[in-house]
Amino acid sequence: MPPIALQLRTGIAMVSYADSFVFGITADHDTAPDIDLLAAGIEQGVAQLSAISRTRRRTSGRAKKNQSA
Repeated sequence: MPPIALQLRTGIAMVSYADSFVFGITADHDTAPDIDLLAAGIEQGVAQLSAISRTRRRTSGRAKKNQSA
């Protein structure tokens, strides 16, 4: 859990363990009432990166097969 203290009002932690990658967000709702937008943006960004990764993996796999033929 990321701490919030002093002037810091939003904390984001990222943890990678085994086959999981997790984001945790801790925020002071009075100073960051739109924290749900931040969480949604992170979720959308990770989904985009995941989709790009899958596309490139498939494309590079085909290119390697064509090169060896």
